[in-house]
Amino acid sequence: MPVIARIAVQKRNQHRFNVYINGPQGEEYAFSISEDQLVKHALKKGQEIDHERLASILYEEDVEKSYHQALNYLSYRMRSVLEVRQYLSEKEVPEDIIDKIIKRLQTNNYLNDKEFAEAFVKTKIKTSDHGPNSIKRSLAEKGIRSEIIEDSSLLYDEDTAYQNAMRLAKKYAEKKKHASKKELQQLIHVYLSRKGYKIATIHQVVTELFTTIVDRDNEAITVQGDKAWRKYGALQSKEQEIKVKQFLFRKGFSFEVIEEYIRNKRDSAKD
Repeated sequence: MPVIARIAVQKRNQHRFNVYINGPQGEEYAFSISEDQLVKHALKKGQEIDHERLASILYEEDVEKSYHQALNYLSYRMRSVLEVRQYLSEKEVPEDIIDKIIKRLQTNNYLNDKEFAEAFVKTKIKTSDHGPNSIKRSLAEKGIRSEIIEDSSLLYDEDTAYQNAMRLAKKYAEKKKHASKKELQQLIHVYLSRKGYKIATIHQVVTELFTTIVDRDNEAITVQGDKAWRKYGALQSKEQEIKVKQFLFRKGFSFEVIEEYIRNKRDSAKD
């Protein structure tokens, strides 16, 4: 039966100890252990330790080591149960030990998916331009249960979502100054949808935003039309007009606005 020959504190960590036993070739390293486990098992020099007890000690030590790894991971920010589980799995912690750690963290209230979800939603509202649907998807990817997701999503009220979506739409419209009204409406729909805003919110934003946008097509068609006019400049006049009309129609300009642009081009060519 192995006998403990020496217990020495580690140089780099004063709270961990190296345990040595008497082997066939003399004193040899056996295992390392935390201060808490050392005290718990009352290990000391000259003590006999059978293999069964040693296996039990080392198992508990693995649990403690992994538990503190999880605590360190949680110290940077709140995490979901799934995130902690995946982190420990990447550290090659056995599944049975992960289950023990998760349960212990939950018991000590270091891990709470409901609190995590609520904090996640509040943070995203303040620090990102993501809409409610996008935040829901993110929570689902983090393993949050659907009922918790729905409850926490109530924190993102419709008025806040509308204000955020309108701000984004106005900013986006500024970048697309030369798009036709119809094209811009479509682009904003797609843009806000990708950001995770609800269809009802998007419709409201687009409807109200375009009540303030007047004569957009008359201004935008000059830029878009001149671009197409130059592109097809090598063609005969009739072919050029047809190509330009097709181009502008695809860009969402109305037939009336396109015809007026073409007439102006004809008139300017005569001068």
